[in-house]
Amino acid sequence: MNKKKIIIIVISLLLIGVIFYFVFRTKAQQTAIVPDSAVKAPPITGGIPEVNNGYIPESFPLNRGMFGDNIKALQTALNKINKGMANIVEDGYFGPRTYVKLVASVPTEQSALPIQQATLKQILDKANLV
Repeated sequence: MNKKKIIIIVISLLLIGVIFYFVFRTKAQQTAIVPDSAVKAPPITGGIPEVNNGYIPESFPLNRGMFGDNIKALQTALNKINKGMANIVEDGYFGPRTYVKLVASVPTEQSALPIQQATLKQILDKANLV
């Protein structure tokens, strides 16, 4: 009789452990930060060749679907400006997460797309003051 109780208790504890594992593992996967480079860029028209999962090399004015050093600098600045919001991955890809952080971090006139070179400079200057 004692062996049956012990076996039932051990099996119950194992089942509870497995349930907790899958519950907490699922929540951790849902909150993981995914870089913009992992998200397919919106289609670009105009005969521009697509590279890097649909992203094209940057040129001014900056827009979603581009990648490059200026966009990486923009991402770094946005993370410095808006520390109350979760950081975005500074990968140099202008995707949906970068756009959301842009809109939440700077005034409307600076977050309107496309971003001109002078506007980028204003955002970078604001980040250096923070």
